[in-house]
Amino acid sequence: MRYNYLIHLGLMSFVILSCGQEQTKSSLEIDRFSNEATASSKASASSETPVSGEAAASSDLQVETLIQTTQSWNGTPLPDYTSEHPQMTALRITIPPHTKLPVHRHPVINAGILLSGHLTVISEAGDTLQMKAGDPIVEMVNQWHHGENNGDEPAEIVVFYSGNVDVPVTILKESQKTDQSPHDGNSHDPYH
Repeated sequence: MRYNYLIHLGLMSFVILSCGQEQTKSSLEIDRFSNEATASSKASASSETPVSGEAAASSDLQVETLIQTTQSWNGTPLPDYTSEHPQMTALRITIPPHTKLPVHRHPVINAGILLSGHLTVISEAGDTLQMKAGDPIVEMVNQWHHGENNGDEPAEIVVFYSGNVDVPVTILKESQKTDQSPHDGNSHDPYH
């Protein structure tokens, strides 16, 4: 439950910042805002909800749930969180035009939003997800896949990882051939 809150808070912070709003609220106000948004997002996964209280007094801020799910984009259930030392990571990744990324997997739950461009995500089993700017994604966990930018402009995505200290957020398949160590791989996501 704590990890879901952290992911939600991270995504909410991104939405506020990406909408050009200044993040001037105290930590207590952000916690209250996040709790209100969590409660309202349970009511409807695709509705816009006005924010009440002091947060709404300063602006006409709207909160829109982009995605709320217990599954990755290909329908695989998300795994339970571990009780290890949690670590949140947020990465902004720019994929050049006409670029195919290496096959990789994520040992941790992660979600992202494609900010610009187009991206195709393909699982090793052949499942395919076509993304355009503004689309959210809840990525597969521990399943090999890769991303492709087949467009003529860069694809930019922000991804939030709910992981653990000393566990990489991405492991390249090529690195698995040389060393089966669970800590082998890239701590920065080549991705997606």
